[in-house]
Amino acid sequence: MERQRSFYNADKVEQLLQPTRFPSSVNRHEVYCGECGETFFLDQVRHEAYLRQYELTQENPFVCQRCDFENDESSYSG
Repeated sequence: MERQRSFYNADKVEQLLQPTRFPSSVNRHEVYCGECGETFFLDQVRHEAYLRQYELTQENPFVCQRCDFENDESSYSG
């Protein structure tokens, strides 16, 4: 069965849209992690969602992957 290249490269697009620690041509909007305070950069779509959530709650909704993972791990440990 033949598959298109987009089938195999679909996960690469998701990786490009992840927050980064440095500005890039896509990730230009600076935010801070609500847990550790480190600086990250988001793309336009994620930054707009971040701003909408911030306006609703007045709290920083962004949590980096490392802090999110640590929170998940601590919730499972007894």
